[in-house]
Amino acid sequence: MENANTSSQLEEPMQQGEDSVSEVLVHNLSRRLEALEHSVRYLEDNMMTRLSAMEERVEELMRRMDGYNDLSRSWSQQVSLEVPTVSPNAPAILPSPPVAARPKKKQRTLIARRVIRRYQRLVKPSWDNKPFMRRVIKKIEKKRRQRS
Repeated sequence: MENANTSSQLEEPMQQGEDSVSEVLVHNLSRRLEALEHSVRYLEDNMMTRLSAMEERVEELMRRMDGYNDLSRSWSQQVSLEVPTVSPNAPAILPSPPVAARPKKKQRTLIARRVIRRYQRLVKPSWDNKPFMRRVIKKIEKKRRQRS
């Protein structure tokens, strides 16, 4: 009898403990669910605002494209490509030879990159100074011209 009483007394606290644990779990899960719902609402709102901004941008770009197309149409109507007709009896006129194209000025990016690579090793207080860098680049260009 005593064993039966003690076992029933032990079951009651165990059941209460299980109930409190399950309540805590339910509470934690409900809080997590609320947090997830909140973050989903936030993300949805954020994406909707981004989408509306993108739609406005697309509409603006479409308006600009329409404007460019109208400009292009009006320009092409103004500038007609008329090919001059040549009569068979006209004297033969040789076209003038094509003019030699001017040599293009070299881009300074390559030289600048080389200069930067060369002078990165040297720590100079004037490293961030643009006029200083321009001077260095000009000196290097001058030396190259003298070499070639």
